Amino acid sequence: MTFEATILLFPLVLFVHNMDEYLQQRAFTEAYHVRLPERFRTRRVLGWSAALLTIAAAVLSLLTYVHESPALRWILEVSIFAMLWNAVGHCALSAVRHSLVPGTRSAGALVLPYSAVAIIGMHTGLGIPFETLLGYAVVGAAAVPLTAATFLALGYSISRLMARAAIGH
Repeated sequence: MTFEATILLFPLVLFVHNMDEYLQQRAFTEAYHVRLPERFRTRRVLGWSAALLTIAAAVLSLLTYVHESPALRWILEVSIFAMLWNAVGHCALSAVRHSLVPGTRSAGALVLPYSAVAIIGMHTGLGIPFETLLGYAVVGAAAVPLTAATFLALGYSISRLMARAAIGH
């Protein structure tokens, strides 16, 4: 598989993983977000957050594929590492708890293999040295909590706007 194909698959893999988490919303928030205020753990907020993140990934992938911008490609490459770290987190938490937590099935069956193929493609197809990939991995690890916080805040904001609009009508 070429790296260009992995670019186009990124939002699809993310969508499946997001749905794996969202469809088990209660267990997901109990497993991962118990320290967050309740207003950020509702089904509506998580739904909007997942939708916005998936749309952002689709736009990033499409722009990266069409424009071949080095900056966009770098963001996508780091995003692949972020998704990898997220999947590793699901698997690690499941191992610690001795039970599958939401997101682990898609992490193991889809995200980890996809990420491995994409990272191998970055090295072999694009010629990115291992040292650079290690840097991407570090930035990707830092991006996971920042991305989660950003999209939860956006999901919360949209759900509030929608609630206000419903009250106003």
